[in-house]
Amino acid sequence: MKKNVLSCLLAVLLLFGAAAAPQQVFAAGTVEISTVSGAKGEVVDVTVGLKSDDVYSGNFTIRYDSKMLELVSANSEAAPSIYCVVNGADEGTVRVTFTGVAEPIKDTVLCKLVFRITADTPTGGSAVSAEQLRLYNANGVPVDASAIAGSVARKVAHLSLSSSKTAEYQAVGVTVRLDGGLRTAGGNFTFTYDPNCLEVRSVQALDGLNNAPMTYRVEKPGVLRVSFGAAKALPDGGLCTVILQTVTAEPKDSAVNLTDVRLYDENSAPLDTAVTNGTVNVAVPSDRDPKLWIVGGALQDDGTATVAVVLQGRGVTCGGNFELRFGSSMTAEVISNTAGCQVNSESGKLRVSWASALPYTDEQQLMVIKFSNVQGEQKIGVDAVKLFGVGDTPIDVVDVRPTTIEKHDSVTAVVDEKKCSVDESTSGKRYTVAVDVADMQRFSSGNAVSTVEPMLALYQGGRLVGLSAAGTMTLTGGVGELSLSAAAKEDVTEMRVFLMDAGGDYSPLCAALQAMPNASAAGK
Repeated sequence: MKKNVLSCLLAVLLLFGAAAAPQQVFAAGTVEISTVSGAKGEVVDVTVGLKSDDVYSGNFTIRYDSKMLELVSANSEAAPSIYCVVNGADEGTVRVTFTGVAEPIKDTVLCKLVFRITADTPTGGSAVSAEQLRLYNANGVPVDASAIAGSVARKVAHLSLSSSKTAEYQAVGVTVRLDGGLRTAGGNFTFTYDPNCLEVRSVQALDGLNNAPMTYRVEKPGVLRVSFGAAKALPDGGLCTVILQTVTAEPKDSAVNLTDVRLYDENSAPLDTAVTNGTVNVAVPSDRDPKLWIVGGALQDDGTATVAVVLQGRGVTCGGNFELRFGSSMTAEVISNTAGCQVNSESGKLRVSWASALPYTDEQQLMVIKFSNVQGEQKIGVDAVKLFGVGDTPIDVVDVRPTTIEKHDSVTAVVDEKKCSVDESTSGKRYTVAVDVADMQRFSSGNAVSTVEPMLALYQGGRLVGLSAAGTMTLTGGVGELSLSAAAKEDVTEMRVFLMDAGGDYSPLCAALQAMPNASAAGK
């Protein structure tokens, strides 16, 4: 008892002596607090240690947020040669005072704080820090003191969604990933999306499921329900990928969210959960992005039509896959296909995939398809387009050009209104529009057109106010791209694109831009 009293007196004398001592700094000491985590309701141990060269005594205050952490106990863990007093009576603070007897205190644990993790404990951790540090050497002189804060975090079963970039007609995958290390064995969740922008095609299980059963159903457009269950706890990692198909050509950031998340451990006990949502960015393809054309489609008198799949790889595309969709009453015959191009036929659908060791640069004709039993106008749709670069790197954005089977025996084109602009100057306005040209006859029994002379005509109230010719254009592989530009001193209410063939005949190319009263209508 006398020894304890003397030691306490010694500590007090050292502390008071320190207050009057010169503020000369000697060797350093660091108080270090551990970082821990646990599930809601669990108790965890936070250790407070001292690392020093020549510290004999000291005191400091530990602070924590009592609204986020519940302190269960605070006790000394110091060695017998160290006298350490720990006082956690005040909410949010723990006071620590210590002193050695005959030798400096080196690396040691001074005390242990036991916290209970609550529902308010953040998943990112709540800080546990040391403040008001005073450390002294054998002579009661202050030494340089520092602190390394710790934290207590709430473990949760965390589901997160990846974010992706895509374009019209493309398939895009959104991965659902499990993290947290809480021995999740099963659960269910709702995956929501904008049905005006995306639609669900399938849900693919990933390795993180460990072959555990998984079911899914689209309850209504925009709402996908997924359930899974395993006999043992699943590791952290990808659970599944939701395969979506874009159904809009409008550029937008479309949110994908997780709601109604319920996860369970191996004993069917509910787990604390958190989610991170994602975004699917629907982008407008640029001139640098690969382009996939469906060319042709001129309907013949015998009810047949022929199309070709043409790829402009832009020097980055090494392979890919897509689905070609058509009316189930029609039959499709693959007449030719390039080496490495695989085609699987189903009712109303062709699944196409191909690969190359080197990227495609010039236009490549992947395949030619002849349709029979065509009844009137029929759309040839393109779905689930996914291209890959070197090393199977996914290409996010592909410019897709579908086609329509119809009674048409001339060159046709698509005017890209998103790439239409109006520039103003002192002399008037200049209108520029991007045009994709395809020869409808090339894959029919007619005579293919290989060259055309495009022209852009500007009108104001039916009166021609501007005209520009682009010169001769060659259709390589039955396709071509051009930009047409014409100036007018007056406001333009209508613009038309014309082609002149080798015989000198003019024919309208596209009627997509029949009214352009101002710059905003032109996409500026």
